[in-house]
Amino acid sequence: MVTGGAGFLGSHLCEHLLSQGDEVLCVDNFFTGTKKNIAHLIGNPYFEIIRHDITFPLYVEVDQIYNLACPASPVHYQYDPVQTTKTSVHGAINMLGLAKRLRAKILQASTSEVYPNFPNKL
Repeated sequence: MVTGGAGFLGSHLCEHLLSQGDEVLCVDNFFTGTKKNIAHLIGNPYFEIIRHDITFPLYVEVDQIYNLACPASPVHYQYDPVQTTKTSVHGAINMLGLAKRLRAKILQASTSEVYPNFPNKL
């Protein structure tokens, strides 16, 4: 499963996993990801997409989770900084809980926006 799978990095990861013979479940709420990034994958029998916001629990059966879901563009995360924080925190907690329940491997990625902006002079 690739969360944020319709984003730039996520769509490329979906392609790579499919090329390795894996079945791929793409999860995205399309806040920043777009269908055009994955349009060429639709119709592949090993590719499935779910529109879902990972700030809410997700109940699926998978053996690997790549959590790439998080707005990474200043235009998007400045538009809704609360949702960005929820995705980074609640979304990660939900995906970690799913991984624990399924005993699945998880890769937790993030965006630099979750780190505080410290002044240059400390």
